[in-house]
Parts: sequence; C-alpha cells; structure tokens
Amino acid sequence: MLDLQMPGLSGTEVQRALNRAGAHLPVIVMTANDAPGAREECMREGAVAYLNKPVDVLVLLDAVDVAIGAARKSIGG
Repeated sequence: MLDLQMPGLSGTEVQRALNRAGAHLPVIVMTANDAPGAREECMREGAVAYLNKPVDVLVLLDAVDVAIGAARKSIGG
C-alpha cells in the first residue's frame, strides 16, 4: 500500500521504481490529496486500486482481496 504524499519519494515514484526493478507487485494507492491525472497515472503503472481518504473499510478490504488475487496469480498459485 502506498500513499501519494510521502516524505522523500511519492507513492507514484515508489511504484515506478518497483516496476523498473522488476518487482511488479500489486499496489494499492491511497491519498487524501487527489490530483488531476493521479489515478490514471497510478493505474497505468499497474496499481490494482486507487483509494481516496477517508477510505471505507469495505472498499479497502475489496482492494486488498484484489491485490492478494493478483499476487497469487503472479506466482502461479
């Protein structure tokens, strides 16, 4: 899970760095500061979900379920 507004690197920068390193992990992005184009950029980089804070717990659980499914699929399980 990544937040767009982190000290140092943004969540999008971390996601890009993971992708460049070949670690294509299912990422859930959360933000309290939604910016134009941010959702599209994160999804283009492979995020499985983009959530705005405050996050509804059921929406978060659904996103975690999707991320777990994606992780299982990537390891052949």
